[in-house]
Amino acid sequence: MASSGQALATAGGTPSLPSFFLQPARRGLPITIYEIALSTVLSNDVIHRLQFEDWVPFHVERVFLFFADPENLPRIMPPATATRIDRVRLVPPPSLPVSLPENFGQLAGAGSEFDTSFRIVPHLPLRTRWVARITEFEWNHHFADIQVKGPFRSWYHRHEMTAETREDHAGTVVRDRIECDLGFGVLGDFGLRILSSQIERTFRYRQRVLSQLLES
Repeated sequence: MASSGQALATAGGTPSLPSFFLQPARRGLPITIYEIALSTVLSNDVIHRLQFEDWVPFHVERVFLFFADPENLPRIMPPATATRIDRVRLVPPPSLPVSLPENFGQLAGAGSEFDTSFRIVPHLPLRTRWVARITEFEWNHHFADIQVKGPFRSWYHRHEMTAETREDHAGTVVRDRIECDLGFGVLGDFGLRILSSQIERTFRYRQRVLSQLLES
């Protein structure tokens, strides 16, 4: 289990900032870890690194299938964002290690692209378009996506799933590692700090609903 005070290394010799818990580690509750590292790059832009972690009492195969189905994306987003998938171009993943349950739809392997839109400011009619591409896929371990088109200069999101037993209950640690850059130097850094709070709220919502969605 991660502990407070853990540091995240940064590029270019820039001192790293200590990680800290957004919610205390308590037995039986999911853990959230939020880490930001600022790395100096060209044009004085910075790379922000965020990490979120949760544990759910479901086998890793079940959890991985859930996240690999793009139709589940709107279900794990806060309703106020009104997230929708406008277009999907699926590339099938490598051969399945297990047979799929009947209630699972098509899965997204490396090369798949999703054209989505959402309200970046809840309750306002303005919508932001986001096009993402899956660039990595390893069964029951991880997959990763990058932003092709959207509000960030760069965005990399690695979804990791690891089997872990806690208090004699088999389950899965769901870990999300994000590296992103908004651009625009210092102004972009300030804007990304604001957006980071929105990203945090999104993952907090997912933690509240994930177990219920996996049961359905």
